[in-house]
Amino acid sequence: MAAKELKQALGKRPDATMAERALRELLSAEGDVEYGVALVTAAKAESLVRRARTLTELAVQIVKLGR
Repeated sequence: MAAKELKQALGKRPDATMAERALRELLSAEGDVEYGVALVTAAKAESLVRRARTLTELAVQIVKLGR
């Protein structure tokens, strides 16, 4: 639900779909680790960190630039 809300809030921004996908992936991984379903490998952790940084950079752009 949060990912859909994010995409809706971003509207027609070119990175709306990427942001939704990134948030879905982060939430999925968080749930797997939190409930002990899976361990995250170093490679997967790096990918998740990149996704999180991308979302953070997008948020900073929106707040600073009012986009």
